[in-house]
Amino acid sequence: MDHPEEINRLFNRFIENKSSQEELKELFNYFHTSSEEDLRFLIVREMELQEGPGEEKGEEVKMQDLYRQISATINTKSSGKGCIAQWNRWHVSAAAAVAIIFIATGLYLWNRTTSPIPTAGDKKAQTSDIQPGTNKAVLTLADGKKIALDDAKAGHLVQLSGISVTKTADGQIVYNMQNAGPDKLCQQKEVHYNSITTPAGGQFQVILPDGTKVWLNAASGIRFPMVFNPEERKVEMTGEVYFEVAAKKIPFVVSTRGQDVEVLGTHFNINAYPEEKDIRTTLLEGRVRVSPKTTVKSSALRSQILKPGEQSVNNPNTHSLSVHTVDAEEAIAWKNGLLVFNDTDIGTIMRQISRWYNVDVEYVGDVKGKQFAGSVSRYDNVSQVLAMLESTGVIHFKIEGRRITVMP
Repeated sequence: MDHPEEINRLFNRFIENKSSQEELKELFNYFHTSSEEDLRFLIVREMELQEGPGEEKGEEVKMQDLYRQISATINTKSSGKGCIAQWNRWHVSAAAAVAIIFIATGLYLWNRTTSPIPTAGDKKAQTSDIQPGTNKAVLTLADGKKIALDDAKAGHLVQLSGISVTKTADGQIVYNMQNAGPDKLCQQKEVHYNSITTPAGGQFQVILPDGTKVWLNAASGIRFPMVFNPEERKVEMTGEVYFEVAAKKIPFVVSTRGQDVEVLGTHFNINAYPEEKDIRTTLLEGRVRVSPKTTVKSSALRSQILKPGEQSVNNPNTHSLSVHTVDAEEAIAWKNGLLVFNDTDIGTIMRQISRWYNVDVEYVGDVKGKQFAGSVSRYDNVSQVLAMLESTGVIHFKIEGRRITVMP
C-alpha cells in the first residue's frame, strides 16, 4: 500500500466528516483503485484507533462503532454544514463501497442482542428475512391468454399476426416480425395489443416490435400494439419504466395517467406510480416533449421540451409542471441495481422498499420529516437496506413476516 499513514489520516478525517474537497478526491480515488485486501487493512487499522486509552473493546463492538460512523456519514441527511453536503453521486457510491466491504469481507457482525434487524449469524432471523425482487412478469396477449414470463423457458413463446415472441437466454422478451414485412402488417385493420406487467417484487426487460428496449420496475406495466401505426408508435404505461427508443422518423409516444411524452429516438425514464403525487420524467439522451393531460388552460401547463440531464415534475392534482436539472443517473439507479436516496423522505423510501421487496409497511409514532441520502444494492436482503437507514440512529424498524414497522 502506497503511503499508508497518509491514507489512514485521510480515512480518519473522512469518518469524522472533516475532509476538504481535495482530501475527499484523493481518498475516493484510492477507494476506486484499491484491492479488497487494502481496504480490509484500512478498516482493521481504523478499528484499532477506535479503542481509546484504557479501553478494551471486543472485536464486534469496535466493528459496530466504526460501521455506524461510516454509515452515518454516508446516509444521514446533510444539514448543509461541511463539505459532505457538496458530494456528488460518485462520491456517495465510493464511500458506500467501503461500508459494503464490512459485509462482503465478513468484517462486520450485526448486533445479535439489541437490533431488531435479522442478522447473518442468527439462523432464526435468517428465516424471517426478506429476499429482494427478481425477474418476473406476466405477458397478456390480445386474446386474453396469460404467460408467466419468469416460468417460461428460453426460446419461442408464441406467434400471432406475423409477429414472433421469444425469450432470450438472458431473460429478455423480444418481438420479431416473421414472414411479413412491416408494410403488409400495417395494412391489418384490427389492432392487437399485448401488455407486460410486473408484480411487487418483480422487474423485467422487453424489446418491442420496433426495436425499442424497455425496462420495467416493480409493480409496473406497459401496453403496446403488436404492430405500430405507421404514423405514430404509441404505448401506455403505469409504474416506472425506462426506455431506449429505437431511432426512427415515426414519433414514439408514451402515455401515462397524467401526461404524454413524445420522442423520436432517445433514452429516458418515467416514474408514474399512482401512489406518488408527481409524475417524473428524466431525460438521459436526445430530446422529449412532455405534455400534461388536462383541460385547465394555464401557461404553467404548456408542453415542455427536456434536454439531457433535466427532469419534469408533473402534479396532475395541482395542475403544475416544472423542469429541473438533476443527476439523471440517479433516476435510473433502479435499472442498474441500486436504491439511491438523495434527501429522500422516509415515506417515499418505504414505498420503494414496499414495491421491490413486496412487503406491507406500517408506521408507529411520528417519523415524518426524516430524510436520508445514500445508496445500497437492490439485491441485498431487506434487513441490510433497513440496517443502513437504522444506523443513522434516527429511525428503527421491526420485521414480522412480510410486514415492516417503522418507528422513531
